[in-house]
Amino acid sequence: LAFLGAVFLSGAVGQRIEGLPVPPWLLGALAGAGVVGVVVVGLVVRRKGERRWLGDSKLGRPIDDLLGGLKALGSWRDLTVAMSLAIALWLLVSLSMKVAFLSVGLDVPFSDAVVVMLGTCFAIALPSTPGFVGTYHLGFVAGALLVGIPREVSVPVVLVYHLVIQVPFLPLGGLVLFTGGRRALARPVESDQK
Repeated sequence: LAFLGAVFLSGAVGQRIEGLPVPPWLLGALAGAGVVGVVVVGLVVRRKGERRWLGDSKLGRPIDDLLGGLKALGSWRDLTVAMSLAIALWLLVSLSMKVAFLSVGLDVPFSDAVVVMLGTCFAIALPSTPGFVGTYHLGFVAGALLVGIPREVSVPVVLVYHLVIQVPFLPLGGLVLFTGGRRALARPVESDQK
């Protein structure tokens, strides 16, 4: 969804991007087909019920867990709630990114801030380091480049922005760990299967 939104909101649909071997519209179409495919898989899995597809083998269990997660997409109600919450959160984060660019004197259109935010969403979906150091910044800068904001502006903005959004969670996380959070983390996970 992030990639699909970034391609279409940035106006890159009819353009060629240097270094990109395929046109952006093709990537957007593939992303859209992927979204439709995942929803179809969710519908099929939901219709089949609580069935274990591949059993408890080393490879089967993770695939069954993935299919179980996709089952939520088989409910139009659950899908609508999830998409509504995601879009609301994306809009709030986009607003904060617009304000971050205002702090360096750059008034970017809201749609450009959305593209930058979607770039970060796409990047942090990839395997990363703790705190998304590196991938978050790459997604931010790539999204900014997609809408014409140069690296010289986006790199300082993303470094400060990421610090501002991460630093408040560090003392809160420490407080939770020292006030009983360790006991909650140490408890064995109860199995859903009996």
